Amino acid sequence: MDCPAMVLATVPTRISMPKFAVLNNISTNGRQSRNQRLHWTVRPSCMHQHHQSSHFLAGPLESGKKNLVSSRTLYVKALPEVGRQRWYLSASGAGEPSSVDSEKSDRHKEGEEEVVDGVTLRHGFLNNNDITIHFVEAGDPTGKLVLLIHGWPNFWYVWKNQFKALSDAGYHAVAIDLRGYNLSSKPDSLEYYVRSAVLDDIVKCIDHFGHGDAAVMVGHDLGSIISWSLAEDHPSKVEKLVTVNTGRLTDFSKILTSNLSQAFRSWYIGAMQIPGVAEFAIAYDNCLVVRSMLKNLIPAMTDDDIERHVKAYSHPGAVKGSISFYRAAVRGLWHPSGEVPVVKTPVTVFWGDKDAFILPIVAQPDKATAPNSKVVHLPESSHWPMWDDPRLFNELLLRTLAETGS
Repeated sequence: MDCPAMVLATVPTRISMPKFAVLNNISTNGRQSRNQRLHWTVRPSCMHQHHQSSHFLAGPLESGKKNLVSSRTLYVKALPEVGRQRWYLSASGAGEPSSVDSEKSDRHKEGEEEVVDGVTLRHGFLNNNDITIHFVEAGDPTGKLVLLIHGWPNFWYVWKNQFKALSDAGYHAVAIDLRGYNLSSKPDSLEYYVRSAVLDDIVKCIDHFGHGDAAVMVGHDLGSIISWSLAEDHPSKVEKLVTVNTGRLTDFSKILTSNLSQAFRSWYIGAMQIPGVAEFAIAYDNCLVVRSMLKNLIPAMTDDDIERHVKAYSHPGAVKGSISFYRAAVRGLWHPSGEVPVVKTPVTVFWGDKDAFILPIVAQPDKATAPNSKVVHLPESSHWPMWDDPRLFNELLLRTLAETGS
């Protein structure tokens, strides 16, 4: 029978407990293997070794906290506490589906190309101070920039079905991994996920790819909120705004606090606020939550599409990074300061009416603060209309991009 375990996060987490155990032959930082006495919670009878540099496999852990247990094996690493004669275990946890070197093995190289849905995509990385943003691009680099912003639980790949249509129409399509996601940097502190910090990444992308011109922003889910925020704070950077199945943050917040049905549908936002528990639940059993959501809610996704998502959320720090946006938003770190800005940019909202998470009433922007907005309802689509009916979505998207005026 497995011994109980408790894992707090999918990123390295220090564990220090009063019980002692001795592990032999731990190689630390490339130094000669030696015995080390560790503070930890692994029961010696539940322990086995697997030498791989300074990493080893530890059997189930426990922390003394109830109802947070797992029998899954963890990758852990011995770490010295600076200035003290004590060692900790750093657990990369919740039974992450890939090895400790997964991010290195899955990382695309600068300039690497791959064919997706019949179009060649180029991978690259853009540095913004201490943050690295991964992107893919398709089409003519001199064409009009269409910047695609994903949501949760997706990454750049959610736009798989749009690259060919956009590039064939002469646009320069660029999809990024937001900070905290997939191959982009995943800072640990919440301060890196506030409104100004994230929008700075988007501005950097527009300046880099747009050759001094404003971009067409296309956002889905969380990406819609980010795109709206960009149009509020940096209107000169946004020529046109297209959002998909998530409303403007200020509009959505009002409905969320006044409509009980929407509050129930948004239960997951509250669940994401629980430190450690949310990370554990999402990463548990090879990202079962992500896998199940995609399989059940997006029938068009193949097994390969789903596995790409699982890999994206298996990188160390990806789960915590991805939900840090929601934690920052709940703490008021995404709302505009002062009065709600008037967005004069032309806005088109595509809305799948069969969305299981967000009510259709959220689709309509407040005309007082978004006078040039309109809503296009898709009665047979869900939260992911670009997957439910890619042909129809692309047709409507290209028609919207070709429109002139407000």
